[in-house]
Amino acid sequence: AAARNDPDALGAITEAQGKELTQRMKAARAELQAAEGAALRHAAEQQPRLSAVEAKLKASQDLAASLSTQADDLEKSAAERFAQAVLSGTDGDLKRGDDRAAVARLRAEADAERSDAAALAGALAELRAAFERRQAELATAADHARKSVAEVERSAQVSIQPGYPPGMRSGAGPPPSGRSEERRVGKECRSRWS
Repeated sequence: AAARNDPDALGAITEAQGKELTQRMKAARAELQAAEGAALRHAAEQQPRLSAVEAKLKASQDLAASLSTQADDLEKSAAERFAQAVLSGTDGDLKRGDDRAAVARLRAEADAERSDAAALAGALAELRAAFERRQAELATAADHARKSVAEVERSAQVSIQPGYPPGMRSGAGPPPSGRSEERRVGKECRSRWS
């Protein structure tokens, strides 16, 4: 009550509140900047790693497809050579065994490469999931920081004018006098009695 009637005390409260708001605003903006910076740094650090695994996966898939195609082509040409050997009356069985071994080797290499590609695909999926989880955490932190900044900005918009008690918005009416305080207490008592 004494602060309400003392303009010097009210000015000191307003100045202290202004300093507090300034400090809160600096802290909230620093938190926001740190959260946004962390998200950008995380993306910059992880994106090359994801790209490298993606490139490795594509190369492995391409190699597996190439080996399968080579095996198919060799098998086809071996069948054609065997058919020609049979038609010409030469012994194509010896060569046919070598072709089958080569086809089996190529198919085994293709299967091994497909297995590697599957392992890389699993690793890439895990990396992406971890990346997205971390980015979501950082986005949540940034949203929280944005809300803090907005809250402090709203608090700063409430101007405390001389002659008004702390926390009273401008245009909310004159400071309460002793009589209006008595009326408020009287109303509270009457509402309790009823």
